[in-house]
Amino acid sequence: MILYKRDPFLILRQVSKSCLTLQLMLLLMGQAVLAQFTEKDKISLSFENCVYYGSQKNDLSVHLSTDYSGKTDFLSVKSAKWEDITSLFEYSDSKEYKSSGTKDISKYIQKGKPLFIAFKYTGKPSANSSQRMWIIRNLLTKRSGTNLETSDLIFVNNPDNDQNVSWEMFGKAFRYRSQLTKKAAESWAIIEVFPDKKTAEAKKANNSGDTVSAVTEKTVSNLVSQEEIRIAMESLYLGKGPDFTKYAHPKIEITKKFKETGHERWHIKYLVDENEYAYAYILIPAGITKGQKLPAVLAPHPTANTGKDRVVGIYPEPPKNEKDQVERENRRYATDLVERGFVVFAPDRAAYGERRLENGTYKTEMPAFQKYLSAKHPGFSLVGKNVYDLRIALNVLIGLDFVDAENIGVIGHSLGAWDAIMLVAFEPRIKAAVVNSGGMVAFDSKLWDPNSEDLKEYLKNPKKSDLGKNTNLFIMMAAPRAILYQYSLFDSFNKGNPNILEAHRHITEYYQSILKKKRVDFNFYMHNAGHDFTRESRMLSYAWLEARLKKRSDIIN
Repeated sequence: MILYKRDPFLILRQVSKSCLTLQLMLLLMGQAVLAQFTEKDKISLSFENCVYYGSQKNDLSVHLSTDYSGKTDFLSVKSAKWEDITSLFEYSDSKEYKSSGTKDISKYIQKGKPLFIAFKYTGKPSANSSQRMWIIRNLLTKRSGTNLETSDLIFVNNPDNDQNVSWEMFGKAFRYRSQLTKKAAESWAIIEVFPDKKTAEAKKANNSGDTVSAVTEKTVSNLVSQEEIRIAMESLYLGKGPDFTKYAHPKIEITKKFKETGHERWHIKYLVDENEYAYAYILIPAGITKGQKLPAVLAPHPTANTGKDRVVGIYPEPPKNEKDQVERENRRYATDLVERGFVVFAPDRAAYGERRLENGTYKTEMPAFQKYLSAKHPGFSLVGKNVYDLRIALNVLIGLDFVDAENIGVIGHSLGAWDAIMLVAFEPRIKAAVVNSGGMVAFDSKLWDPNSEDLKEYLKNPKKSDLGKNTNLFIMMAAPRAILYQYSLFDSFNKGNPNILEAHRHITEYYQSILKKKRVDFNFYMHNAGHDFTRESRMLSYAWLEARLKKRSDIIN
C-alpha cells in the first residue's frame, strides 16, 4: 500500500464543489497510484536456474508473501507468513541453465495486499564444504502475459552466517555463494512485484530506507564483479568437463613408501574421473607427531616427459655435466620445500609421467591425451583438465589428517607456473601462489579500467586459447590472495613487453579496492637469469611461502 503524508481524498473534500474538473483529475490520480492486485488477476512466475559445486540437496526453496513488511532485518523476514511454492517449479541439477516453467500463482494473490517473491537458501552444517551455488536469472512475473514491474532485489541473511555467505548480484542475475562455509546458513533474496508501472514508481519514490525497493548495500556497480569473471572462466575452461563434486573426498591408494633423507615420500594413485587414475608423490617431513598439522604446498611440474619426478629430483641417469646438474637442482622445488617443513604434493599432469598413454614424449602425448579427452568429454580441453585435476589433488591433500587446510599454497615453474596461476584463480582454498617463469600476464589496461566496457564485452565471448589475456582475469579472480610473480625480460619465452610497472599499479589498485587498505600482497620479482628457477629465486620463494603459510614474519613479509 502507498503511504501519503496527506490523504488525497481529504484534499478533494476541501476543494470547492465548483472545481469538478480538478476533483476528477485528483481522484483519477489517486486511483492510478493506488492500483492494487485483485483476486481476478492472472499472475505467473518464471525464472531460469543452474547449480554449481557442492552436494547438499533440498537447499533452494521459493516462497511468496502478502504480509511481509518489506523491512530488511532478519526478524522481519522470519515474522512474515511465507507460502512455500517450491514444488511448482523445475530445477537444474547441473551447470546448465534450466527453465523453471511458467507457473500460475494467482491463487495466492490477495486483494489490496502487496506481493513478495523470495528465494531462500538453507545450508546444512557439514564436516567439509558441501553447500551449492545456485544462480537465478531471467526472473519474470506477468499479469495476463504482460511483464510486471518489480523492486530491486535485497538480500537478508541469518546473523549467524559466516562473513559474506549470502545471495549476491552479478550482472542481471543473482546467486548464492557459500564461501566454502561449513556452518549452517540461511539467506533470502526478495523482490516486490507491483501491479503497474505507476505504482512501482510511486512506491520507489516514497519508500523509506528500510524497504525492499530502497537502495541496498549490495548494488551493481560499473565494474564487473569477481564472481561474474569466475563464472565466465569456469564455463570456458571447466564447463564441458566432468562433475568435480563427485571427487570431493577421493580415496587414495599408497602404492609405495620411500624413506628419504629428512622426509618420507609416498607414491599414490587416486581417481580423477571414471576409470582414470592420477599419480602423485606426497612428501612428508620426518618427525611429524600425532595430531600435528603442517602447511602444505602443491608443486606442479614444468615441461618434462617424466612429470613429477622432475620436482623431486628423480632421474634415470646421472647429470651430463655441471650445467645439467645446476638445472636439475633448480627444478627440485618439491624436495626443497619438504626440507623446510612443508607437506608437498607433486602430481603428474595429464600426458606426462605415469599418465602418458603411449609412453612417448610430451609432444606426442599431449595431442593423444586431448583426443582421448575429447572423446570422453567433448569440448573439454587439456588446459581445463589440468585445473580440474589439480583441484582434485587439492581435495586429496586437504583430506590428509596431518595437513593444515587453512594454509595451503602452490608453486610452479614454466608449465607449472601456468598451473599455479590458474589454480589460485579457480580455487579459493589456495592461500598463496608462487608463479615463476610462466603464467605471465599479457597486461591489457582496458580490462582493468572501471570505466571501460572492454572487460564486459570480452566476457561475452572469451577465447580459451588466449591464456596471456585471460591471465588478467585469473589475477582478478585470485585477488586479494597473495601472489609472487618471478620473471625475466631475458626469458626465451617472452613474447613482448609485459608492461610490468603499469600492470603492478593497476593490479595493486584492484587489490586495494577489495581489501579497503593500502598494503596488499601482490608482488613482482624481476631477475636476469632467463627461463630458469635459480637458487636466488627459489630461496626468495621459499621464504615468502614460509611468511604466509607458516606466518614466519622473522623471515620475510
